[in-house]
Amino acid sequence: MGNELPVIVQVLCMIMGSGLILGGAVMTFYAIKTQRWPTTNGVITGSEVKHIHTKNNGNSWKPVVKYKYEVNGEEISGNRLRLFSGSYASPKIAQRVIDEYPEKTRVVVYYNPNKVTKSVLTPGVGGSFTSIAGAFVGGIILIAVIIYLRANGPPI
Repeated sequence: MGNELPVIVQVLCMIMGSGLILGGAVMTFYAIKTQRWPTTNGVITGSEVKHIHTKNNGNSWKPVVKYKYEVNGEEISGNRLRLFSGSYASPKIAQRVIDEYPEKTRVVVYYNPNKVTKSVLTPGVGGSFTSIAGAFVGGIILIAVIIYLRANGPPI
């Protein structure tokens, strides 16, 4: 076999890379779909920055914005800014996000017509771009490395 990468490793990397690309495409599809959701008026009921301890003893901060809105006479509570919202490495950045949503501010709420309890304040890809792009780029890099290694062998 020599310096060649085992076929099982190549196959697993190709599957993982393809999965990342597919995941990024699916995330993009659903995020874009939120732009066509119906809207209603809502009001911010509170916001906070949540401190999250990650598995590797790291820290991140997630902006949480709570709001209420009404659909078909039913009052509903929501807390999603975007369909795929993440956390930040800096509490200052998370604070800047929630500063845009002071309590009692009126907002436009986009809600899923098939499940009205699912809603967002910012439709589309927006800030989710980093997550989606990361999936695409990670998948492409993984596949490119395998193709390179198949053609040229490991650099040993």
